[in-house]
Amino acid sequence: PLSDENLPIDNQRLMDIELEFSDIIIACFWGNTYHDQIKLVYNWTNGMVNYIAGSLGYNFHNPSFKLFEYDSRNFEILNYFHFNLDSNLQFSNPNFLGFNLASNARKNFNIYDLHWRTWYNLAVNMTQNDDLFNKYCLTYNAGYEKTCDKSLICDIIKC
Repeated sequence: PLSDENLPIDNQRLMDIELEFSDIIIACFWGNTYHDQIKLVYNWTNGMVNYIAGSLGYNFHNPSFKLFEYDSRNFEILNYFHFNLDSNLQFSNPNFLGFNLASNARKNFNIYDLHWRTWYNLAVNMTQNDDLFNKYCLTYNAGYEKTCDKSLICDIIKC
């Protein structure tokens, strides 16, 4: 979804469809990229969020998944919780199979809602706030403490 794995024309078609129907489609959900990502599609008037979850398989990242909280009346995404498997604990204790809460989006990023404009402002703030960016990086890497290049912000918003 909206990645280098797809042809640019396919990505553009998908983004055009998402924007055209952004008054109906609140968000899109993707998975299995081994990263916990947010990608925004917007044209300054309308927009939407693409939530891209990690994978339950190993690939230099902890297996992870997201749990979404939403308003059943209007389907607005209220929050999401990112869980990952602590591979160190898993390998040291063969009887352990459990996922830990790695991130509560609203609490972790200190945001009021998960509207696309909120995510946009958060991404802009990450360009100047290293602590905030490092929180995103840790979540992005499913709990592995790896460094991220700030160009990662351009994966969230158009740079």
